[in-house]
Amino acid sequence: NRTLIGAAAAYDPAKIDEDLDVALWSRRRWLQARALPPGLPGATRQTLLKMLSIMKTQVYSPAGRTRHRWTTPDRWPHRNMWLWDSVFHAIGWRHVDGALARSMLSAVVDRQREDGFIAHTLPPYSTSQITQPPVLALGARLVDDVAPDPAWIAGLYPKLCAYVEWDLAHRDSDGNGLVEWEIEGDPNCRSGESGMDNSPRFDTATQLDAVDFNAFLALECEVLAGFAASLGLAQDADKWSRRHQALCGLIRGRLWSDAHGFFVDYDVDRGVQSPVLANAGFLPLICGAASPEQAAHLAAHLRDPGMFGTAFPVPTVAARDTAHYAKDMWRGPTWVNLNWLIAYGLDRYGMGDLATGLRQQTMDEIERGYQAYGVAFE
Repeated sequence: NRTLIGAAAAYDPAKIDEDLDVALWSRRRWLQARALPPGLPGATRQTLLKMLSIMKTQVYSPAGRTRHRWTTPDRWPHRNMWLWDSVFHAIGWRHVDGALARSMLSAVVDRQREDGFIAHTLPPYSTSQITQPPVLALGARLVDDVAPDPAWIAGLYPKLCAYVEWDLAHRDSDGNGLVEWEIEGDPNCRSGESGMDNSPRFDTATQLDAVDFNAFLALECEVLAGFAASLGLAQDADKWSRRHQALCGLIRGRLWSDAHGFFVDYDVDRGVQSPVLANAGFLPLICGAASPEQAAHLAAHLRDPGMFGTAFPVPTVAARDTAHYAKDMWRGPTWVNLNWLIAYGLDRYGMGDLATGLRQQTMDEIERGYQAYGVAFE
């Protein structure tokens, strides 16, 4: 005495009489076949299985202009493909299914415009008009490190180059060599392009030479130099290497605050450094822009409870920066993808113990949240 309503194109009457137990077993089979690290504590194993299950549900078949399998941050409300989210998904998936991880990045590139631009959100039949943090080349390198495919890299390389070229050409308003995020007028999301939607970094500014944007671009240039070298493109390798070094020099010089011993944005309009102490200030570690002395200052801030060494690090705004800190989105709370990037940077500077500790604290918090509430928080 029930009516089933669905899309006629997908209607399969045979499923009405399907054995439910068999269908559920079939769905569990993928999860049960995953090779998990041996000796995991029960709660950790349970949490890992839940995270894998969530990851699996976020994979979509090709649709509209997207020709490859793609991923979404969640089925609702985000539900679409997003640029940097897709890269982080692929970085995780490389440990589970390398071919699928490659597909996730190829799906993003499916949506690239002829001029190199890639939008921040990519529904099957439309796009947004802003971009998002450039981490595609990093994702491609990390996926290829685990699941090598030289032909895939060769095909992807010119598209990755075109995207970075678009950023360099369209996001340096004052021509000083450092790029700025697009800043919007929405008070609840002043810079969706940055990925840090409502960060206090953007509250009063209109143009910021952004620490994170320039660090991401510098790392992309470094990765592209490596790809070019492996493809036998010596001139390209030299060009991207010089761009990497130039961006690192500008970050190290213009975006370092001696007063705070920390990297901050530069307000182009006012000609002053930003007063906001945000976790973006750690990202020069990922591209090698920080000097050894600057890196030591950053490590000290990670250990300082008054700065970023909070109960669950790394907060998006330093604890002592009370003028800008709030328990809302990117105004204070900790985000897993930024923790992952910071740990990546710490490893680059030989601070493996600090990186490992940060990763473990992050995983412990994910586990605690799941055990308490049955979910994974954004």
